[in-house]
Amino acid sequence: MENSSETDYHQVSCIDETLGEQERSTVDYSGVGPVGKDSVITVTGTDKSNDFFEEETFEANKSGEQVSLETGESGETIDPYGYLNRGDFSSEIYKVELVNLPKRFGIAQLRKKLVFMGLSPCKIKSVDCGHFAFVTFRSEADRQKAFEVLQGHVWKNRPIRVKMAAANADPLMLKRKHKVNVSDQPVTKQLKTEEDADKLTITERLNNTVTPLWNIPYEDQLKTKYSTIREFIKRLGRQIEKNNETAKTWLSEQRLLNEGLCCKLHPIKASPVLNGYRNKCEFTVGLSPEGKDNTVGFRLGSYKDGVISVIEPDDCINIPQSMKHVAKLLQTYLQNETARKAFNPIDRQGFWKEVTVRTTASKGVLVIITFHPQNLSQEEIDEEKKHLKIYFESLFCQGEDTVSSLYFQVESDRKEKYEDGICDHLRGKKFIEEDLLEMKFRISPLAFFQVNSSAAEILYSTLADWCKITQNTVLLDICCGTGTIGLTMAKKS
Repeated sequence: MENSSETDYHQVSCIDETLGEQERSTVDYSGVGPVGKDSVITVTGTDKSNDFFEEETFEANKSGEQVSLETGESGETIDPYGYLNRGDFSSEIYKVELVNLPKRFGIAQLRKKLVFMGLSPCKIKSVDCGHFAFVTFRSEADRQKAFEVLQGHVWKNRPIRVKMAAANADPLMLKRKHKVNVSDQPVTKQLKTEEDADKLTITERLNNTVTPLWNIPYEDQLKTKYSTIREFIKRLGRQIEKNNETAKTWLSEQRLLNEGLCCKLHPIKASPVLNGYRNKCEFTVGLSPEGKDNTVGFRLGSYKDGVISVIEPDDCINIPQSMKHVAKLLQTYLQNETARKAFNPIDRQGFWKEVTVRTTASKGVLVIITFHPQNLSQEEIDEEKKHLKIYFESLFCQGEDTVSSLYFQVESDRKEKYEDGICDHLRGKKFIEEDLLEMKFRISPLAFFQVNSSAAEILYSTLADWCKITQNTVLLDICCGTGTIGLTMAKKS
């Protein structure tokens, strides 16, 4: 951005968007250093994923030894590595370990290097960015190419060694195996936590999972978040100093100015909406605690903690009524109008996986239904889409016009068989519209948009005030997505 010499970018302002929701924070500090006023720190939140292989880090069976099998309460065999024998795709099958990596490297940096060398990595995992990393690929050919290209390759004066790596265990199966063996072990802190959880009502457990700070006053929520961000920025400063020794003088100056922090931290700006603010939710389809199939809602916990039960979102205070209503409509269809079952993350069988609902203040509702094809033919999938379309058209004829845009998405484990991720439009408009800072934005099915539109207005207004935009400002909105930041700021010029 030009003409911004008077703008101080060494600051962080927090706008509370999620009111105690459980989100992981990530930070991009690759451009931060003693370079003056152009240093920017970006803190973002990311939603939890239901795919335990894609988003969580688990201990690998590095030695590859034979794992003993146990029998569960219902007589089933508990095999933490059984998923590898089902014929479904998993990049864990094509895994390598890179050893003797440079002392300091980032996951994004390593991925960029592998792609530059003509490789196609699927997942990259490294524990605290040590001297090793695990990389998975989509095929044996891709893995063999990695051996050929990387074995002995010198990166930052260190020759890389490549070794075969065993797949990670299924965390839910490990949890069940642990419960089978627990009678021979002392009671652990983890089991004590489980006992405490059993004393809670279903509603309390659900809200503890979806919005962990739900039961404390909002002012105290803000204090908790402020403290968390402050500690995070402290760690960020130490990480910058560790990776850039020339930044020590600059960091010392910043810490003197900012109460020990590497940048100024402003008080959190409260959200203007406290309940029903969320405009996007990804509901899981699965079994209720009572065994009711095709329940639409949220899991009571994470897969890696051994939880797969799904609870309806009726008592979630962050979800608007219109979204809860749509979840009910889909649940009615799945439980009464189709014979196909919910996708089971344990045996990877079943079809209905997820329901994504997006809403806007102008009453737009966009729905994406995610479906696992298993071994169905394209004709059978098309028939399922046809029934789904007829169901919503019949609702419309009955005066039920809540859903303004309906999409169907195929998401399989066999990536080579189906065109995954493509949203097939079934009925209604192809987008919904949201009003933001006196501008109207079209939101497509997979587009990124802030989950709290009212808080987003405060966020973008704060950014515009910091940047001091004038008619002579040149603004570049890189990786703009929907373009909300650039367009709302450009309007002020």
